Amino acid sequence: MLHAATHFAVGAVVSGALAVLFSWLAGERLGSVVMLPVVVGVVCAAAAHALGSWATAAVLLVIAATMWRESRTG
Repeated sequence: MLHAATHFAVGAVVSGALAVLFSWLAGERLGSVVMLPVVVGVVCAAAAHALGSWATAAVLLVIAATMWRESRTG
């Protein structure tokens, strides 16, 4: 249980930080409540439980790459 909770927390914190960072880089100054950290946290916990600890890093890499691509395309 601690393993899944750890991966949930890491996924939620890192994806939340990425969302704030890319929102700030896009020039958005008003924040909004996003469900991204919760969803990514659940995905990271489930993937780490089913596939292994490396899955959290893979999920976060995909999230970061997607946010970077969206920021570049406008």
